[in-house]
Amino acid sequence: MTITSKLPNIYLCNMDLKELWIGERLTIKSSGEYGTFEGMEKEQVKIRIRGEVKLFDLDNVEQRYYKPKAKEVKVSAKESSVPSPLEKANFKNEIDLHLTPTEMKDFRGATDRIRMYQLRRAEKFIQRAIKLGAESVIIIHGKGEGVLKESVYDLLADYKEAAFKNTSHNGGAVEVIFSY
Repeated sequence: MTITSKLPNIYLCNMDLKELWIGERLTIKSSGEYGTFEGMEKEQVKIRIRGEVKLFDLDNVEQRYYKPKAKEVKVSAKESSVPSPLEKANFKNEIDLHLTPTEMKDFRGATDRIRMYQLRRAEKFIQRAIKLGAESVIIIHGKGEGVLKESVYDLLADYKEAAFKNTSHNGGAVEVIFSY
């Protein structure tokens, strides 16, 4: 059963825990708050809400998903709001897309889901770097078979601000130099 919410392009539906991905959007029925799925703990759902991980009973949680739009518009650094000096100072210009042991356990070896999670993390990182006007960043994708590396390069191609891409960390990362 699908229930249409009042928010545009957002739908709520019954959950199958085996199908949930780390990072998927969930809604708390009792409060209307929403956050991202972080895994399970003692028969409860771990959800990150505004940076804090909380536990909820399964029957108090609904899955959110967005109906795909025709085309997503990316905001360039010049069009976004001006970041605070504190935001800029706290930004780390490197992200490691390797999974932690906890994340590996949560994914149970589903390689396509793992790669999608890694790409979502990379995309959020790139968007934040652009918003903050970062000069350069390093995205560690690992060596492996090159599937994630290729996907990261494809993702970078969507950003006109990503002017130069240099191989780094002996081929296990890419340094991105931005031009605004």
